[in-house]
Amino acid sequence: MATAAQIDAYIDAQLAPERKRREGERVAVELFQRAYVTEKESPERSIPLYCESIQASKTILTSTLVGPGWGYLEDSYNRLTLTLEKLGRFPEALRQVDDYRAFCLEKGRNTHLDAIIKREARLKKKVPRSS
Repeated sequence: MATAAQIDAYIDAQLAPERKRREGERVAVELFQRAYVTEKESPERSIPLYCESIQASKTILTSTLVGPGWGYLEDSYNRLTLTLEKLGRFPEALRQVDDYRAFCLEKGRNTHLDAIIKREARLKKKVPRSS
């Protein structure tokens, strides 16, 4: 017979991975929201926040491949590359598009976000071949 404390510990251990995933999702969402709000006042300051949101989403997706992580990952890449493009940082924006594609490929997911595909085409026209 198990004691109440042992049962509670067992249940807690079973739920721990889900709690950790949800906390990671919460962090990614909050970072995205902060970046989005910051982007309007200071695009430069939003860039590291978008990068942090991307990293948080990647961490979730590397461990589970489920949940809303893909949506926030794609939104973060979309806003980040748009912001970089608006600031004239074309090579950096193109590197972020490449990073997005590589992560999707690594996880077996098609890169279907139209905005990023179109932005990539524009950026390739603006970035010299040597970059």
